[in-house]
Amino acid sequence: MGHIFLSFTGALVFVSRYEVESHPERNEMRVLLAETRPSPSESHGTHDKDEIHLPRLVCSTQSVVTGSGARSPDETYRDLAIFYLDDQDLFLLEKRESLGVTSGEISTCPTRDNVCSFSWVAPLSAVDPGSESIKPECFEKLKPDPSVIARVALTDGLIHAHLIASDPDEKVIRWIFRPVGDTTRPGSTEEELARAIADSVMYEADFEGDTIELRTRLFRPTDQPKVREVFQSVGSARSIRLRVSREGAVEASVKNMALPDILGTRIPEPVRGEDVHFASVYRMSRQARRRNVPHPVGHCAPSTPGVCEAMPGFLHNGNPNCPPPKAAAFSDASAWDFELP
Repeated sequence: MGHIFLSFTGALVFVSRYEVESHPERNEMRVLLAETRPSPSESHGTHDKDEIHLPRLVCSTQSVVTGSGARSPDETYRDLAIFYLDDQDLFLLEKRESLGVTSGEISTCPTRDNVCSFSWVAPLSAVDPGSESIKPECFEKLKPDPSVIARVALTDGLIHAHLIASDPDEKVIRWIFRPVGDTTRPGSTEEELARAIADSVMYEADFEGDTIELRTRLFRPTDQPKVREVFQSVGSARSIRLRVSREGAVEASVKNMALPDILGTRIPEPVRGEDVHFASVYRMSRQARRRNVPHPVGHCAPSTPGVCEAMPGFLHNGNPNCPPPKAAAFSDASAWDFELP
């Protein structure tokens, strides 16, 4: 028996099949990674060309099992194996509607009793009302809406908050949500509503044996040369096989971040500012409104915990980390009518 820990960070959004509050068990999620490259009709806007986010699966090179048709890493960096996820679906386990979501009431700052609650993931319905519904085209089996660069299907296991957004000195930050560049002084009501948010989310599950197969499938023609080398055609699939460590676990991460943040080479800034990259997720919205993004307004008490104890050592560099939000549940059967390759 093995156990996988898979963290999620960056410009992505969590979409559950059923409302999490009423279905903390027997649920499913699609994780939609946002395309951040500007379209021909757009300027780079808040994204410098060197800050384009890249959809990647990252793990230890020692975890990767090659041969017998399995994918080899598209890139390696020191002891990291990096798999490109451009224009692909990623599938894990076979069971359907078996995902549990860790619940727990929250307020403005986490406590040791609720630091793992999925509720720390910022809800679009609260931070930008009206923008929480995702376009149905984002769930098309093949050739989905261009606002989506990759997707992950979570159908079994458990999902919860992992790392709460903090400063480099580990002080948990309280945030408000406003349009990019809004520098006006926060009002008293905003100050009262400011709260901590999750920087990364952890998925974990048991699996049989000492290796796990992650299946990837190309869902549209791709302009990424390395991905074209992997897949024969749209709709074709290839597996990534990972082995457990001596502790019986597989550790990996799905990131949609700039390359320095994926590799952990960026030196974190001493003070985190507004997270402009958050705005990328609104491209997937049916009707994006103000495109509010996180602005820091203060800190929680020094003793506030910033990491869920489930896997405290699974951390990563990155500044900003683009805290991922959650969208409204999308129960349309067509979004969940997919075969696992």
